[in-house]
Amino acid sequence: MAQLAIDFTSEAIAQSEANADGQWMDKAIGCVRRLAKERMYITANDVLDMMEKEDESTHSLRAVGPVMLAAKKLGIIKNTGQKSTSVNTHGTPITLWEVV
Repeated sequence: MAQLAIDFTSEAIAQSEANADGQWMDKAIGCVRRLAKERMYITANDVLDMMEKEDESTHSLRAVGPVMLAAKKLGIIKNTGQKSTSVNTHGTPITLWEVV
């Protein structure tokens, strides 16, 4: 059962990446880099907030998942294994990433 959930998650991330605008993803990874210079920990929402301030948008906010995974592969951040919640996420836990 757990493997099925992992498979569905992997497929969803791959689909989000395939549907995302390449320029948007590049700019979002740039935001991850800038945030990494300012903070010890970041979330996907931090990236989305910065993108919004820069007047950048995408048709699906799910595209930030592949951005975070790309930043992990680039060695910018690593998964802490912890979740963060906030009023902005209505209590929904989101991955907390540590700057490497």
